[in-house]
Amino acid sequence: MYTERREWTKLIPIFVMALILIVVFKTLDNLSGIMAVVGGFFRILTPFLLGVLFVYFLFRPVSWLEKRYAQAKWVFWSKRARLFSVLSVYLTLVLAILLMAALLIPILVQSIVDFAGQVPGYMDTAAAWIDGVAEDSTLLSGLDLQAMVANLSSDLLGGDGVGQVASGVIGVGVGIFNVVIGLIVSLYILLERERIMKFFDRLGQVLFKEAARRELKQYLGQVNKVLFSFISGKSLDSMINFVVVTTILLVLQVEYALLFGVIAGLANFIPFLGSLFAVIFITIVTLLTGGFTQAIWVLVPLLIFQQMDANFIEPRIMSYRLKLSPILTIFAVLVGGAYFGIAGMFLAVPVIAIIKQIILEYLSINIKAKEAKEAAALAKANKAATVKPTG
Repeated sequence: MYTERREWTKLIPIFVMALILIVVFKTLDNLSGIMAVVGGFFRILTPFLLGVLFVYFLFRPVSWLEKRYAQAKWVFWSKRARLFSVLSVYLTLVLAILLMAALLIPILVQSIVDFAGQVPGYMDTAAAWIDGVAEDSTLLSGLDLQAMVANLSSDLLGGDGVGQVASGVIGVGVGIFNVVIGLIVSLYILLERERIMKFFDRLGQVLFKEAARRELKQYLGQVNKVLFSFISGKSLDSMINFVVVTTILLVLQVEYALLFGVIAGLANFIPFLGSLFAVIFITIVTLLTGGFTQAIWVLVPLLIFQQMDANFIEPRIMSYRLKLSPILTIFAVLVGGAYFGIAGMFLAVPVIAIIKQIILEYLSINIKAKEAKEAAALAKANKAATVKPTG
């Protein structure tokens, strides 16, 4: 009976491995459906995720103001330090948004509308130019490049203009709703953050042992350091890109300078590739709108600034460098963009940096534990060797 039980227990790992393989196979076989379900779930959670993101950025100014209000001599202010700090930060944020909406957004919206209306003409110009190049080239003469560009234009612009406008209006409305709900969620999180943190701390006491909780806090600290450094540093650097690129384009009297400045600032969030793509895009559009000479005048200063930013400005802004190899960074951006679109390209680098940091922390802890164990074993062996046998 004992022998039969031992033989049966040897089959357990095989059954477990087979079950894991079946689960993995079924997951890969239905990956599109699973991703659709996950995507729908995250769309539902978008306002709450935005709220957490707002808290992440607003916590430091709120905390700084709360300390100042708590030190106020007037008891009415000091007793309500948290409330007044949160209200002060949100009032400042709302005023900044309203100021941008009054000054910049109308110009930006008009630029987007004008640019979208000019896109068909730009595509026709590009198609004619490519067709002329193809006629002079033996290699390209057999390709109907003008038809290819026309098809690309049709795919990009779509046939149902009214449907596209309606879809765009609905998308903007949903985005505004998500932002408003996210701000409300972040407001309550900041006001009740001590209770929320106390709940998660008690939950951690129930789920994890003390040693595991310490390691988890260490990992989360590293994650916070990487995320805050990347997002805050990139935000500041993107603002610098927006101001500098917009200024250069305004001086050179380029059409849609503000729109292109916004594109350059947003593209800067994509490491390595984003700024370069922005420079290429701006140069191509300038070539179509202002001619070859103006495109060269735009390309040269933008490339110079892009190199200065990549090699001098951004490394000094980032207080904590991610120290990722260029190959790993480009791989992360491409994979993130392939599976999660623009948002995946934005978040790919901090995510891969967090994974790398967690792996390094795990290896460091285990190597130290192994070295301590080996040192204890060596000390024990040395002690045993020095003890003289009695007899």
